[in-house]
Amino acid sequence: MTKPLGGVLAALVVAVPLFAQPAPGRGQAPAELVQLAGEFREARRAFTERADFSAAAIAAEARGLAEFRQRLNALPRASWAVADQVDWYVLETELNLQEYEQRIKRSASRDPGFYVQRALTAVPADPEALTAEQAAALATRLAAVPALFEQARTNLTEASRTHAELALRAIEQVRGVRVQQSATDRFRWLATLTAARHPDVSTRAAAAADALVSYAGWIRDRMPAMTAPGHIGRDGFDWYLQHVLMMPYRATTLLELAERDLTRTMANLAFEENRNRSLPPLLPAATEAEYRSRVEEADRMTRRWLKEANILTVPDDAPDIGITVPWKEGGKVGQVTPTHYWQEIQFRDPLPDHLHAGIPGHRYDGWVMRRHPRPIRAGHSDRGRSEGWGFYLEEMALMSGMFDERPRTRELIHNFQLFRYVRMELDIKMASGEMTPQQAVDLQKYWVPLMEDQVAWSEGAGYYVNPTSGTVYTAGKYQLEALVAELRRQLGDRFDLRAFHDRFMEAGPIPIVLTAWELTGDDTELRKVLAMRGSAPPTSQARATGR
Repeated sequence: MTKPLGGVLAALVVAVPLFAQPAPGRGQAPAELVQLAGEFREARRAFTERADFSAAAIAAEARGLAEFRQRLNALPRASWAVADQVDWYVLETELNLQEYEQRIKRSASRDPGFYVQRALTAVPADPEALTAEQAAALATRLAAVPALFEQARTNLTEASRTHAELALRAIEQVRGVRVQQSATDRFRWLATLTAARHPDVSTRAAAAADALVSYAGWIRDRMPAMTAPGHIGRDGFDWYLQHVLMMPYRATTLLELAERDLTRTMANLAFEENRNRSLPPLLPAATEAEYRSRVEEADRMTRRWLKEANILTVPDDAPDIGITVPWKEGGKVGQVTPTHYWQEIQFRDPLPDHLHAGIPGHRYDGWVMRRHPRPIRAGHSDRGRSEGWGFYLEEMALMSGMFDERPRTRELIHNFQLFRYVRMELDIKMASGEMTPQQAVDLQKYWVPLMEDQVAWSEGAGYYVNPTSGTVYTAGKYQLEALVAELRRQLGDRFDLRAFHDRFMEAGPIPIVLTAWELTGDDTELRKVLAMRGSAPPTSQARATGR
């Protein structure tokens, strides 16, 4: 019988001492660090949930951040155990993220769509299920929406035309890919569904829709004057990579790697298609029942393969993963747009995305990470780690034989890889001001078979508004592959893939460079990141024991 996760990993470290540092286990970081993390996260939660995004409010946030940073830097981490120093760096990345948002990204003063997305957080998935108490709270939130759009008119002192165009798309057009309504229609839908049972909600939702229409008119009228650049620049991009994600890369290097991997992967797809030329095509599921059956089969196959191929230990209490891409998007609204890229892939074979986004990818990964015994790690999220893991799983599974009996599915894996690599290219080029969202849409359709406008626009707009989000997949995968290579070099034929994956999961949702330090005992990559930042690690030798 499979052991619970904690027991498996504890036994692994004792019985097979493959790694330089013990697993962080159930010990805790120093109390003063845990307390500081709790205080900072509460302050950040309160700030992100506020309704004031004025320059004065952001300046006050910056002063608070400086105080937190002073307290963090005053902690005597040089003599701490490696696991505790790792927790220190994890908290530092959270402070750095807040600085990035304040100083580099500056959404509140640059992006009209920032206020649209803030307002939409009030719209529930199922308005008809609201209780009286929930409806009262929702009415209060909706009442603040018109004032939010009025505030935007004052705060947007450096708005860019591209951000404005993307905001108008969100307000007035159906995006597809999960969202099957325009922003305005979402408020009007909420007003209609709550009219009978919750009239206060209905009235305020209708007022929010009217305020949004007025805001769209204001954006359109002011757009000729919105001449500030919308991109963060290569320096800002590199700052995020090194200070928030702790990646030992610069955008210039990653762009070269992405362009090389694009051509390599397209060639691999051509080779695979030629190999499979006499096989019948892989057809999409014809019905929802057939699709659900394919998903269930993919889940059984994945769990069996993880065990039999010596890939990962999955505990007995691991949850059901479910379907990662729905048969119909839009929830209660229903899907009004054509079948999109993700559905075209998933309906042919759910296995690639089940691996990436289901098990052992995002859903399973998130379940494990939320159970981490160290509170600083359990409360952290690192997209380089999570998306890098998801992308790494695809090629690792391909090379480890998971798709040996599914030749046409191997073509889908190469397709996914093309998508990940092109994401990094367009992400970096848009952040550098070298590419527009429309050009990003065209680039995706140029490189990726089955790509269409819905997903391509979702990606292009999303990565323009949130730079680095398209890079984390590939850059994180590169880091993971480098870590496997280093451990294989260190351990020789003692290297065990399951042991590595189990220990990687035990480290938690932290930057991969910190996991590498824990696993190898070598802080070279960490020092590389710090050197790129222009900072240095503490001078005292860290203790090699956990708490």
